[in-house]
Amino acid sequence: MKKKSLFIIIIDLIVLACFNAIFFINLKESIAQTWLAYSFTTFSFLMIIFTPIFIGKSKSPYLFTVVNTGLAFLYFLINIVVSVISLIYMKFSIKFLLSFYIILTAIYLVFFLLMLIIGKKQKDMK
Repeated sequence: MKKKSLFIIIIDLIVLACFNAIFFINLKESIAQTWLAYSFTTFSFLMIIFTPIFIGKSKSPYLFTVVNTGLAFLYFLINIVVSVISLIYMKFSIKFLLSFYIILTAIYLVFFLLMLIIGKKQKDMK
């Protein structure tokens, strides 16, 4: 791993630590919607951080890194929007919210793994 990549990961982890600190400082009510939103948002942010590590050497590693990181960022944004809406309105049932997050995560992981397979095939074609 290059030093530049390591420094970017460290900066992202600092942002994650700040997010956690702010989240727990401002946590007023500990309800299930809060923990669902927190856990899936944290997971999606971690995927943004660690996506470049999963990208192997392919024919065009920059392209695959950009596409996969963009996909992870889109997943993160959708998580943020759903989390904010669910925390503001709190009218969604836990089963519905958990089902939505699980389906969203499954869709993201399928696309993520497909991109890794495509990158691997590109590498094998060299």
